Amino acid sequence: MSKLFFLLFAFAILSFGLFSQPLMQIVGGDTVNWGKVRMEQSPLTYSLKITNIGNDRLHIASVKPSCGCTTAPIDKKELEKGDTATILISLNVPANPGITNKSINISSNDPRENTKVIYLIADVFFPLKFFPTKILGAPNLIIGKEDIAKVVITNTTEEDITIKEVIMDIQNAEVNIKDNDVIKAHGDLIIEVKFKPKTLGMINGELKFKTTHPEVPRVSIPVRGIVIGEVPKEEFKDAPKK
Repeated sequence: MSKLFFLLFAFAILSFGLFSQPLMQIVGGDTVNWGKVRMEQSPLTYSLKITNIGNDRLHIASVKPSCGCTTAPIDKKELEKGDTATILISLNVPANPGITNKSINISSNDPRENTKVIYLIADVFFPLKFFPTKILGAPNLIIGKEDIAKVVITNTTEEDITIKEVIMDIQNAEVNIKDNDVIKAHGDLIIEVKFKPKTLGMINGELKFKTTHPEVPRVSIPVRGIVIGEVPKEEFKDAPKK
């Protein structure tokens, strides 16, 4: 009888050890989706709740965002059974329009999943989109030859946007836009910079202008180029006279 009691007691102790464990629950799920957002809403914030639904102490070892644009301080790292902690998530809205995806890794002593990933999603709305990139670049310029760099600007709004005060601080280059040019609602405007290089080396400058849209009062587009050589004299000699 005493042997049976000992076995039952040992089984109870073992069972308690096996089933006594912390369990982390993310209240509301592991995805934070802000939907469509605008630049002026930056930073986006969200209070994420973590609850220990297990029967042993939950220890949060670390909370690490995937990039420097996100902060995620937690108010406490030791959670007894039934306790809740809060992570105050703050995400800076990126300057580029479209879907942005970030994440936060939460490491703990939860035996089911040592690292839990929280997914952050936002669809950034911006009145102007730039294609293919927001850079006017020409990597292989030749002295004596003209070259053109292009960027397409798309107006994503319901209203026309007018360009004002166009300035470009580069010598031997021309831009095709001017004051009072209009980007129609849901329309495109092609910006072209024509390079006429005269010396070897790097070209670094900016094309700047203002707009009538309150969310985009100023636009600055980097203008980059590399002059790598010059037209051989034979080409000048054979070129037709104008």
